[in-house]
Amino acid sequence: MKHIRCWEYKKCGRELGGEHAEEFGYCPAALAPDNNCWLIAGTMCSGTIEGTYARKIDTCIICGYYNKMQDYHARRPRNRFFLFGQYLCSQGIINGDHVVQARALQLRNNQKIGVLAKSKGMLTGDQIQLILILQEETLKKFGELAVELGFLTEEQVRELVLEQEDNYLFFGEALVQLGVISEPEMFNHLKIYNAEKLQKHLEQEKIRSQLAGQ
Repeated sequence: MKHIRCWEYKKCGRELGGEHAEEFGYCPAALAPDNNCWLIAGTMCSGTIEGTYARKIDTCIICGYYNKMQDYHARRPRNRFFLFGQYLCSQGIINGDHVVQARALQLRNNQKIGVLAKSKGMLTGDQIQLILILQEETLKKFGELAVELGFLTEEQVRELVLEQEDNYLFFGEALVQLGVISEPEMFNHLKIYNAEKLQKHLEQEKIRSQLAGQ
């Protein structure tokens, strides 16, 4: 799925300069720096002002845009911070502002493979742009496409990935650095989150096996 914003998908016209913005006002999601409208209080997707994440999520889970974005993030390992962040929001541990702040800190700290490769003279800006376009269309990893296109060798990609991972700031670590939660609290919540995720996966596998046996 290409990066589109919720108002582009739903065509509500409440973005900056939108056809309904003057009549109904700007939607808070249209002023946010990312696509996570379900984390933002005060949206009007159902025709009335929505509250916090915990109050509006029942409406969000039946929204086509929400479900497309969940699939989009789940397909990308580095984007799975969205899912942990949503879990923490649903438990009332953090709010949408904390998610945005933690993500901003991640973006400042974490260098993407393309940026690392360009800083080392391995890739040009045009090559990076081509890989990013193909990545959106194919859902393949950046390094995989770079090798397929002949821009990098597999060994070069391995070296870049190791350097990236050595310095990678994870979402929970960003929350700790921001002082939102303590490190022990973060690891405890992460342990519970992973246990629940595993349980859900096992339940889904059980259902699949039962259906396959019918």
